[in-house]
Amino acid sequence: MRRGGRAWWRGWAGITVALIVLGLVMTGLGYRALFSERAPPWQDQALPGLEQVVTVRRDTMGVPRIEAVQEGDLAQAMGWVMAEDRLAQMVTLSLLAHGRLSEFAGESGLGMDVLMRSLDLSGLAQRYEARLSPSSRRYLERFSAGVNQYLQQHKGRYSPSLKLAGWAPEPWRPVDSLGIMLLFAHALSLNLGEELAYLSAAAKVGPRKAAWLFPVYSDQGLPFDETQRLQALSLKAPRVGQLQETLESLTTLIQPLGQLAASNSWALRPELTRQSATLLANDTHLLLTQPCLWMLMSLSTPDHQVAGIALPGIPLIIAGSTPTLGWGLTMAMADTQDLFLERLIEESGEWSYETPEGHMPVESRQVEIKVKGGEPLTLALQSTRHGPLLNQALEFASRDFIQPYPLGSEYGLALASALAEPDQTFDAFLQLNRATTMDEALMAAKGIRAIAVNLTLADPQHIGWVMTGRFPLRKQGKGQFPMPGWSGDYDWEGYTDAGSNPLEVDPDNAFYAFANHRILDPFEQPFQISSSWYAPERYERLVQLIQTIDEHDLRSSLAMQHDRLDLFFTKVKARWQRKEIAESLSLLRDGLAPEDQAAAASAYDLLMRWEGQMESDSPAAALWGMFEHQLMRALFLDELGPEDSSAWRSFVRVSAMRYPALQDHLLGRVGSPFWDNVTTPEGETRYAIVNQALAAAYRELEATLGDPESWRWGDLHRYHWVSGLTQMAPHMEGWRSFTAEWLGKGFDRGPFEAGGDRNTLNVAGYSTGLDFDAWNIPAMRMIIDFSLEEPLHLVIAGGQSDDPRSPHYDDGIAVWLRPEIRRLPMATVAVAEQFNQSYTLNPALTERDE
Repeated sequence: MRRGGRAWWRGWAGITVALIVLGLVMTGLGYRALFSERAPPWQDQALPGLEQVVTVRRDTMGVPRIEAVQEGDLAQAMGWVMAEDRLAQMVTLSLLAHGRLSEFAGESGLGMDVLMRSLDLSGLAQRYEARLSPSSRRYLERFSAGVNQYLQQHKGRYSPSLKLAGWAPEPWRPVDSLGIMLLFAHALSLNLGEELAYLSAAAKVGPRKAAWLFPVYSDQGLPFDETQRLQALSLKAPRVGQLQETLESLTTLIQPLGQLAASNSWALRPELTRQSATLLANDTHLLLTQPCLWMLMSLSTPDHQVAGIALPGIPLIIAGSTPTLGWGLTMAMADTQDLFLERLIEESGEWSYETPEGHMPVESRQVEIKVKGGEPLTLALQSTRHGPLLNQALEFASRDFIQPYPLGSEYGLALASALAEPDQTFDAFLQLNRATTMDEALMAAKGIRAIAVNLTLADPQHIGWVMTGRFPLRKQGKGQFPMPGWSGDYDWEGYTDAGSNPLEVDPDNAFYAFANHRILDPFEQPFQISSSWYAPERYERLVQLIQTIDEHDLRSSLAMQHDRLDLFFTKVKARWQRKEIAESLSLLRDGLAPEDQAAAASAYDLLMRWEGQMESDSPAAALWGMFEHQLMRALFLDELGPEDSSAWRSFVRVSAMRYPALQDHLLGRVGSPFWDNVTTPEGETRYAIVNQALAAAYRELEATLGDPESWRWGDLHRYHWVSGLTQMAPHMEGWRSFTAEWLGKGFDRGPFEAGGDRNTLNVAGYSTGLDFDAWNIPAMRMIIDFSLEEPLHLVIAGGQSDDPRSPHYDDGIAVWLRPEIRRLPMATVAVAEQFNQSYTLNPALTERDE
C-alpha cells in the first residue's frame, strides 16, 4: 500500500533495511522460526511488590479485565498486561519520543531522531514528570514496575518484530509513558504540517496564489490577509518538503501525528432515544496499520470501574466508560502551533537572529545520538525565543546526512508550540478515569491542557461537551501560515485559561454532534481556535440522521457508524443539474475528441442516476472516486508537479486532513487561477476541465475494470493491514527487497474491499490524486447506551496483540469489517459470562501453586 511516495518507508525508521537483513543473517532467524512458536501463554505469575492478588480475565478476543483490590496493584498489573499485549509497540513509541531510533535502527533512523531531538519531547516529558502529583507519580512508578517485571521474566522470548531488530528492551520509566502522552498530544495539534505544505506550494506558485490551495470553508473568504505579510519574502526552500516527509513518517509510526487524527462523536439526551436514556457514540479515525494504535482494557477495584480504549504505554483509558459516566473524543482541530520565519545572521561562526530589540544569539544545546553500527553523532541543536529551529531536521530528513547541516539558509524555521508549557494533563486524565458524575468529569476536563479535543460526555440522564486544551493568544494574525518572527507583531502573549474554553451541558436541541468541523462561527469564537477544519459533510450527515431517526438505540447508532453516503457528492450533483451548468457541460463536450465526448456523457449520466452511496460494490462510486482522482491532478499537478515534488506530495497529504481545495473548487468558488492547464497554449475553463476529468475517469475504468456494469468501488479502494516490512520492500534493492517482502507476509493481513471515502461517516480516507488505498479509518467504534444493563460496546480495527504468533493479532479485523460491535461488561454476572479465561498475578506463589 502506497502512502505519499517515499515518506512511508522513511517512517518505519524503527526497522531498517540493514537491520532486518543483518538481523536475519547473523541470528539465523527465518520465517518458520519467527512464526511457528507460540506467543507466551497467559498463566499465574509472581509479581513482587503487589500487596494482594490481582485477577486478570480474558474473553474470547483476548480483551483483558484486570481486577485489583487497590490502585497501586491495579497500575502494576496494567504494566504487566500491556507488555503482554503490546510490548513491541510500546518500545517503538518510547524510542521515538526520546529521539533514539538510531540506536535501534542504525543510520536510517537519524532523520527521525534529529527531528525529535529538535522538538525535545524527551526533555519536555521530564518537565511534565516534575509537575505530577505524588499520587500520579506513584501510579506511573507502579505501572513501570509491572512492565519491567514482564521484561525480566520474558527475556529472550519477545515478539518477532523485536527479535528481527535484535533489540533488548530497556527498563520502563514514568517518563517513557509521559513521552508517549506528548506524542499523542502533538498528534492532536495543528498546524505545522499545513504551514510546511504552504511554504512548498508558495515556493512554486507564489504566496498569494497558494492561498487558493488552503481555503478555510466555502462560506469564508480565502486567507489572502494571512499571505500578505509573506509577499516580499523569498520562499524558495527546497528542503521544506523533506521535513514534511519526515513529519508524515512520524505520523505513520505513532498513528495520528501530523494531524491525521479525526473522529465522529455524538451524544443524545433521553428524549431522542428509544428507552429514554442517554446514548453516546464515538469512532476515532487514525491510520490503518497493523497493529492498531488502540487496545481494549477493563479495570476494576472496589472503589471504581472503567473500561475502554488505551494507548500502549500509558496506563489510562483514553475514551470509554465507568458504570455511570461515558466519554468520547474528537480532534478539536486546535491551532496550537505556529511556524516563525527567523532572519539568521552569521558572524565569525556564531549565529544570531533578528528581533524587535536587535540581534539575539541563537541558543544552542549539544546532543549526542548513538547510531547502531556506527559512530555517535554530536549535534548542536538551536532554538530562538519562539521555539526550536527545525533547520537541522530539514537536512537530516533527506537520505544524505553524512555531515551536519549548518544554519546557512536565509531563514530559520522556529516552531512555537503550546506543549512547551508543562502541566498536569496526566493527573487530569486519571481523574477523568475515576469520575462517576458529570460534574466530576467536567472538573477533570479543565485540567487537560496539553491535549485539545472535543470531549463528549454522558451520564444516564444528561449529556455535556467541553473543549480541552491550551490556546495561544496572538498579537496579530491567525497562525494559519508561517509568520515573520523578527517584527514581534505575531508573537504569542500567553495562553487562554481553562475557564474560557467552550463548555455546555444539556443543549436545547437535545444532542451534540462533532466531526472535526468548524464548531463555532468564526466571529463567535471566544479566541482563535483554528483555521483548519475538516469538510462539513460528515457533521451534516450526523445531524441529518439524528434528526430523521425517530428513536435512537444501539443498533441505529451502529448503522450510523457504518453509513457511507457522501453528502459532498449530492451537493455537486445538485449543482450539475442546474439548467445553466448542465447546458455548459453538454456544450463543452463538443471540444473533446469523439471517443472522449461519449465517455464524458456516459460518466455524467451514470453519476446523475446515483444517490451518493459509496458502497464497495457500486459502479458509480468507482466512477466518482476516479473522477475526483483525475480532477485533482488536472487542476493542480500541472503547477505543483512533478509527481515527486514536495509541493505536490505535501499538498495531497494536507488535502486529506482538512477542507480540501478540490472540494472548494467543485462547490463553485469564483475566480480560481487553477481552472487552467498551464502546460497547454490555449486557456481552459471550469467545465471544460470537468468534462476532461469525467472522460478520463470513464476511459480509465473501462481499461482497468472492464464493462461499466462490472465496476466495483472495492476493486479500486482497499483496506490492507500492512506491516512496516512490506511497506519498505518496494524501496529496497535486490535480495533485501525479496527478504523483507517474504518476512512481511507473516505480519500483513488483507487486502479487503473498502467502501466509503473521506466524507462518509464510515470514513475510508485515501490520497486523492495519488492512489485509492484506504489509510484513514475508524480505528475504534464505541457506543454507550445507558438504557442497557451493560452500556459499553466497543470494537477496534485489529487484534489485541502485536505478536503475529498470537490468535489475537488479527481476530478483531473480521468483526471490524462487519457492522458488528461487542459489549465490554462491568456487572458481575455479565463479566463471568464474557471473560471466560483467567489467571492471577500474585505477591508470591505458594509451594502448591508452584
